[in-house]
Amino acid sequence: MVNSRNLPDNICGMKTTLLSLIVLSATLPAISGGINHSSDRHEVRYVTNNKKLPDPAYQQVLRLSHAWEQFLKSAGSWQVLFNEESQKPHKAYGAPVPVSGATAELRAKSFVNTYLAGYRINWSDLRLSSVPVGGGFEFVNFYQYYQGVRVLDSRLQVKMTPSHEVVGFGMDLFDISTLSIIPSLSSQAAETAAKTGITHQINSSSVTPDLFILPVPGYRNYSYHLVYEVNVLCKDAENIPVNYRTLIDAHSGKVLSRTNMVKHAVSANTDVNMSATVYTSHVYNPSSSVPLVNMRINVNSSNQYTDQTGYLGLTNTTPTTATFYLEGLWCDVNTNNTTPSFSGTLNPGVNNISFNSNANIRELSGYYHVNMVHDYMKSWFPTFPSMDNPLTTNIDVNGSCNAFYNGPSINFYQTDATCNCLSQCADVVYHEYGHGISDKFYQWQSASFNNGAMGEGYSDVWGCSITQSPLLGVGFYVANQDPIRRYDQDLKRYPEDIVGEVHADGEIIAGAWWDVSQLLNVNYMNKLFTDTHWSLVTGPDGSEGQVYYDILVEALQADDVPSNGGDNNICNGTPNGIQILQGFAMHGITLITNVNLTHSEVLTAPPAAPIAVNVNLTNANYICGTAGAVLFWRTDDVSPWNQVLMTGTPPAMTGIIPAQASGTIVRYYVAATDNNNTIVANVLPVGADATSNPNIPYYILVDYIRIVIDDFENYDINNPSWFPGATGDNATTGVWEFANPPVASYLTWPDPNSIVQPGTQHTSPGSKCFVTENTSSSMAGAGAEDVDGGRTTLESPLYDLSSYMNPVVSYWRWYSNDQGATPGTDYWQTLVSNDGGVNWDTIEYTSVADHSYRRYAFKLSDVSSPSSQVVFRFIAEDAGAGSLIEAALDDLEIWDLTSSGMDDNQSIVAFYGYPNPTTDQFTVNFMLAGSSQVILQVTDALGRIVQEIAAGHLSGGNHQIKMDMSNLASGVYTLRLTSGNSVRTLRVAVQ
Repeated sequence: MVNSRNLPDNICGMKTTLLSLIVLSATLPAISGGINHSSDRHEVRYVTNNKKLPDPAYQQVLRLSHAWEQFLKSAGSWQVLFNEESQKPHKAYGAPVPVSGATAELRAKSFVNTYLAGYRINWSDLRLSSVPVGGGFEFVNFYQYYQGVRVLDSRLQVKMTPSHEVVGFGMDLFDISTLSIIPSLSSQAAETAAKTGITHQINSSSVTPDLFILPVPGYRNYSYHLVYEVNVLCKDAENIPVNYRTLIDAHSGKVLSRTNMVKHAVSANTDVNMSATVYTSHVYNPSSSVPLVNMRINVNSSNQYTDQTGYLGLTNTTPTTATFYLEGLWCDVNTNNTTPSFSGTLNPGVNNISFNSNANIRELSGYYHVNMVHDYMKSWFPTFPSMDNPLTTNIDVNGSCNAFYNGPSINFYQTDATCNCLSQCADVVYHEYGHGISDKFYQWQSASFNNGAMGEGYSDVWGCSITQSPLLGVGFYVANQDPIRRYDQDLKRYPEDIVGEVHADGEIIAGAWWDVSQLLNVNYMNKLFTDTHWSLVTGPDGSEGQVYYDILVEALQADDVPSNGGDNNICNGTPNGIQILQGFAMHGITLITNVNLTHSEVLTAPPAAPIAVNVNLTNANYICGTAGAVLFWRTDDVSPWNQVLMTGTPPAMTGIIPAQASGTIVRYYVAATDNNNTIVANVLPVGADATSNPNIPYYILVDYIRIVIDDFENYDINNPSWFPGATGDNATTGVWEFANPPVASYLTWPDPNSIVQPGTQHTSPGSKCFVTENTSSSMAGAGAEDVDGGRTTLESPLYDLSSYMNPVVSYWRWYSNDQGATPGTDYWQTLVSNDGGVNWDTIEYTSVADHSYRRYAFKLSDVSSPSSQVVFRFIAEDAGAGSLIEAALDDLEIWDLTSSGMDDNQSIVAFYGYPNPTTDQFTVNFMLAGSSQVILQVTDALGRIVQEIAAGHLSGGNHQIKMDMSNLASGVYTLRLTSGNSVRTLRVAVQ
């Protein structure tokens, strides 16, 4: 699937395989790599809600637990993000807490026993894994076991300063009460189950000797599974290697997880200077002659290596034969399993030797760049040993448009008519090598690097930080110089841009690091970036929200060490915290994600009066650096947003939109902001602030009254006025139908965060709406009756709007398209016709999902002329490869201006009333240009006067008159104000 940036399907991985990463055990080799966006129909994930945000209300419930309150009483000011499924602190940090103990392990245990006693840690279930020291901190890591079986995704980590103060901890531990650790399934049966359904050529398979326990998240709980781990080695149709690491339930034989681990960069007498011509950046920049560093030269059966200038000094005083290899300390180039080499004679004196005649530029460029990235990596990780060996670098591998890293090697496919060999692209080599850094660094610390999106993003960071360019993969295409990815435009954000594909989702975290480098500098960014490795942040595929939040916390703590001018307490700020927070916030990653921002949208407003917008901001006292809320507004869809800092003291905050003229539609959204008023998060509506492809905002109709509402509460299916189906419809399931009532559909029942079809309608009170096929049961599964195979249309009745002054149409719709094989690629459409359905104009055409009822409002005159034959169409479509598409429609409303008729001599300067609609007392406000006789009359739909007030002779200026409407029947009336010879009218709805 080609993504929105037109990335190729087949770089660095399989054309039909989603390249993801999940290393499940520290005892197993980690394999990763790859650079492309692609999807894999064989993949299985056990974390299904990849856009999950913390539930602020439930986070607050957990913060009020006895165990956490006891911790705060002892530790002071701390922040926490709870694991809502285990109810334990996932990420906690705050002011330093002194601890004592002779060793790091004893200090960690002392902290847990003293401050976290309320969580009742059972030390007999924990085993010390590693104690990495780096980035200015000491980390103590324990993993959980149950009856001697390792629990995957478990960890207890305590983070301490060199002066033995705890500044952070995480407690991903699980309450397993009953689980048989005796498998019902044999290992041979598990191996068979792991291969079932795979359509690739299977070459071999193997079962890991150890069993594991896999916690599978549900709704605020976990289910626990004893699992086999099976590796299935395949070749796909493009001859690309595949290694599926598969978790099989040891009792049921069910495939719980399947992930492809192959990811698609002395004094001498004889002086030897080795050089070669390479592409130092990519094939579209000129090649250069460079020294070949760290290169092996065999002299007299002894291996010697060139230095960092490509120089080797020998002591021989007579000619001697030597063999030169395109292999060295850190790289071993292979083409068809052969390392380029040649022999020659070294004479006393200077020997300037080029490798150009004995290796091609693809081989030479690969060698050059592997040495570059190794040495750059060592400048940040001088004690990390696991990459200090020759990495096999395979050139001109059979196939096309590909590069991948599989553990023992990095591999670059041959040039063809479409693509160049990627060993000639510096940053692609660095990207592939970066996967090795991530995997092997974590293995070095007895940990596992589990998150594929983080892995792809981090590999991009290595590439972009060395080249100091936001463009990745220039030189890949033969036909043009377009990059594969770029980080200087179309910024991706969490959660709206999460699609469930590791390369695309990795752009969020890579973009955050890149923007930090631009706000600070690349060198300091890379210091923070590498320092975060020591905390061993990870999480299974699908948990990117948690993982990216953890990385931000670690980056701020890395910035706040004393050597950088900090004090190890990020809650009072860090030396470069503003820039770090800003860079991450540009990609939706913030510390204030857990602030609970609630808002009741403003639907209508009177003219010539300021419009108050209110929000409630709760949990703010738990969040480091939260100040309040901000309001954004504008009166069209193209102007820059006006920004208003909301006033008040949390939770109650208010923002004021200036008075607007009659007939205006105000667009607005609200958000939480930090104490520098630079970081905006918790945007409502979600995604309304996106710079490209935003979600719809809220709409305020100024001086409008609702004339028509079609809420379906009296809809007669035997005498229908709305019509599912239109020419061109071809959906096989999920067609529009009347629902009474609608039934919800979930990815994970009954987790509200995973809902795809609403179980409610919008009318209050009410029970009916239209949906794209009502599911039989909320437990039936998200794909049971969703839209499949094409489009489905719902058409409205004809509306006569010919007599309206300036009609506005609004409707409430639900649209979900962000789950499944190709999320976010299918469109919701709304069309209008003013000639009874002969010609159509587009109102909405959007691929942005919103799992809630949202109101869209528009002036009919902006898209079509009001007529007596206005009709609307609402279309949901599944045009991609198996996405989950659901839609619902309710409460179509037609509005018109409350004031009708114009005052020719302008003696009535202003005229409005409220509340509108009203049930009893109605307040009329008006301004006169001069003194005159004033009469107020109320007429019904037939023009009969039903109420009259003779106000008498009034002076110029503002006036207010209260009218009792309680004796009038429900309906729409006309209020007529007469001032001398001037007349103004107002439509008033009585309920």
